[in-house]
Amino acid sequence: MRRRQIALRARVAGLLALGLAGYGTTANANELVYEALLTGVQEAPPVSTAGRDTAVARLNPQTNVLSFKVSFERLTTAAPGAHIHGPAPAGQNAGVLFPLTGNLAAPPLTGQATLTPEQVRQLAAGLMYVNIHTGQNPSGEIRGQLRLK
Repeated sequence: MRRRQIALRARVAGLLALGLAGYGTTANANELVYEALLTGVQEAPPVSTAGRDTAVARLNPQTNVLSFKVSFERLTTAAPGAHIHGPAPAGQNAGVLFPLTGNLAAPPLTGQATLTPEQVRQLAAGLMYVNIHTGQNPSGEIRGQLRLK
């Protein structure tokens, strides 16, 4: 059963990479889960910080809706902004694709965004990252690439 799930997930990811985001039988059965560990070391350039935490994003391949939950703690200063950036591999920076909404003073941040077919391909290729910006590190204090779980 586990092998079958892995094979199905790989097939769906491959089809997404080809731009066939509508493939599948039900939204929950084909939901793709992406995770990121947020640390200062992943910033470009790296940042020395005790800040860290996680991001989880769930993609519905039928609707291209990406739902997210992002937690963070121990930042050097308040976080005036949090975004998903791309396209860029680890170690490289890119522009903001969309902001992470919610109360930045009381994480976790939750919300959703509808991705374009090109953004779905970029997500599947590991070219999107979560970045939490602070007053002390306005370019970003903690960051993590979204990777398929």
